[in-house]
Amino acid sequence: MTSVGIWTLGMTAQLETFRRPFESCARRAVLFSGEELGAMMVQLGRDRGSLLFLIALFLFFPLLVAAGPVSKMATVIYVVDGDTVLLEFGANGGMGNVRLRGIDSPERQGARFRSGQPYGEQAAEALKRFLVRGARVRVEIFDEGGYGRDAVVIHRQGYVFINDKNINRSMVRSGDAWFYSEEVEGKQACSPYCQELQQDEQEAKREEKGVWATRNPQAPWVWRKQYYATQE
Repeated sequence: MTSVGIWTLGMTAQLETFRRPFESCARRAVLFSGEELGAMMVQLGRDRGSLLFLIALFLFFPLLVAAGPVSKMATVIYVVDGDTVLLEFGANGGMGNVRLRGIDSPERQGARFRSGQPYGEQAAEALKRFLVRGARVRVEIFDEGGYGRDAVVIHRQGYVFINDKNINRSMVRSGDAWFYSEEVEGKQACSPYCQELQQDEQEAKREEKGVWATRNPQAPWVWRKQYYATQE
């Protein structure tokens, strides 16, 4: 066998080593970054001897990692608090809690907190007015399972829309939630609406809406930190 033949066999073996995990990643890309890109990666993954696959591994892998949101239709079941809602995603999607991305509302009394934060109940009632039980909504899901999961309910993070109205922004604009950037606690991103949410909060403050009309409003992440400190 010539040296070229030996080199070709070696390359084929290396491609096979990468093929299976990358094909699995590509299958996920069908869900998270578009059917066309994912299908192309799957096809290249099956072509064991193609140098195009190796090239694609380096060119397209960053796109797969930086996958965009998944858009789904759902029905409002129950508002949990000012920034979380339980939705029904249809027969195959089941029920799921969606944490409204990019915002943080005052905490209400419940299973997590034996005493609620001031304005917690008002914030929950505000979200109920925006998301009436039975309403059909579109959800841009950015994260699934980020807030834990159990056998029945899957927890997601995203933006909720009714007729193209961004409810996350509506909650901040009405003064019923804070703009929650990824720099606050390092737990939640606000893209792609960071600038809009920040402007909404500035407007609510200027017009003294909602919580900004109260005396010395405390950011929820500060309140939670103090609450947990007293429970230790």
